Amino acid sequence: MWTMTDFRDGLTFLALAWVVACSEPRTHTTSSAGPGGSSQTSTGGASSSTSTSSSSGGGGQFTPECNDGWCAVPAGSFVMGSPIDEPGHLPMETSAQLTLTRDFAMMQHEVTLGEWLAAGFIDPSPRMVAQFGLSPCVESSCPVTGLLWWEALAYANAVSEREGLPRCYDLSACDGTPGGEIRACSAPDIKATTADVYACAGYRLPTEAEWEYAARAGVNTAFPEGPVASGADLGECAQSLLDVSAWYCNTAGDTTHPVGLKRPNALGLHDMLGNAEEWVSGVYTASGGGAWGNVDPDSDFSRTAAFPELRVLRGGGFFSRWRFTRHAARAYGHTDVFISPGVRLVRTSD
Repeated sequence: MWTMTDFRDGLTFLALAWVVACSEPRTHTTSSAGPGGSSQTSTGGASSSTSTSSSSGGGGQFTPECNDGWCAVPAGSFVMGSPIDEPGHLPMETSAQLTLTRDFAMMQHEVTLGEWLAAGFIDPSPRMVAQFGLSPCVESSCPVTGLLWWEALAYANAVSEREGLPRCYDLSACDGTPGGEIRACSAPDIKATTADVYACAGYRLPTEAEWEYAARAGVNTAFPEGPVASGADLGECAQSLLDVSAWYCNTAGDTTHPVGLKRPNALGLHDMLGNAEEWVSGVYTASGGGAWGNVDPDSDFSRTAAFPELRVLRGGGFFSRWRFTRHAARAYGHTDVFISPGVRLVRTSD
């Protein structure tokens, strides 16, 4: 029987084949939680407090420091991507040693529908139902899904403006209310307000390196709790180690779920794998890790690749099989086409 999992995973394989054919070629410090190094007010929606829950195994280099819905992520180095012998490895997951030189804060959970609506935007779930027959959770504490890439940027700008911070993105070429009628906005027409995205003082999407660094939280295995089981079938849905930390095809029941219910990782972050796929800021490349440098990669927002309209999605979603819900798993989406993406924000610490 045809399922959403089959559809989305099929798109991922087609994307891989097309881009490969056409495209160009832990030591850590600590910082206090909250954007800018201080405790901050959550951006609305689901409530959260200082993290006291147990984090998942393997991330002993970190101690969760989370307050008011934000978790501190200290600067450091890690290996992005996956080794070729990791079950489920894809060619787009090239391994590379990367270094992030700036501490940052990351939302403890994905942006919720309640937070999205509080920004004055429109609930996008009706268009998901109309276009794809999906039935996402529409509780205020569930992640907002079905976002176009520019709409995710618009949310970051809205939060920055509300808190008196500079916007990180120039969206003057875009019109329409995010979440409402589909309005195309060409990626090359969207600009960053700073030459270096890491230097922006406002809220923004994470770079792909920041996302994977935070998701891994000090572990080099496929999942927070450990590696893929020996002899795992690439076509199967389930991996038992993933069940405790992710809403994916084996646990989600074909819908999203309220944020923060699954076990957090070693940084205190929830739902980094599964639930909603998450937009990141960088342009897609077929090679993966190290494509845009090894120190603070993807700092130049204006950089383009062979297909500048393709932007990266990380984490897998509620429909994803285990292979596409690993730390290293990458997907992409066209900036003006949606299926189920959500977003979580970051802010460089002062």
